[in-house]
Amino acid sequence: MRTNGGFTLIELMIVVAIIATIAAIAIPSLARARLNASEAAAQGNLKTLFGAEVTYSVAHKQYATRWEDLITDPGGGPPVLLDAKWLEASAGRELGRYVFTGALGIDEFTFTATPITTGIGARTFSIDETGAIAASEN
Repeated sequence: MRTNGGFTLIELMIVVAIIATIAAIAIPSLARARLNASEAAAQGNLKTLFGAEVTYSVAHKQYATRWEDLITDPGGGPPVLLDAKWLEASAGRELGRYVFTGALGIDEFTFTATPITTGIGARTFSIDETGAIAASEN
């Protein structure tokens, strides 16, 4: 009669198979949750930019025509966007998992958030002076 307390190879293979099954179920859900969080952050940042343009237009009777005007008010007033991350984004750098660009004019504007890496489910978002966020598949 054998009394050692070790595991057999079959028992170890069953445990590995169970772990692999759980991972196969969990990993796609985690990737989708990460993508959803990244998209929500991009949409939130677009709403911040929209609010900055509206605030600027109330003070100056026109929309800002340069990113720098949203960060440092040329009229000597307080800056509309207080976070330095927008200065980096205005130079075409990434903010989160998106690159933000803007077409700024006196009467209209459009901000666009383009994903750095395109893939399944990655979408580009844009907002204009109407305040509506539009999404397009890549």
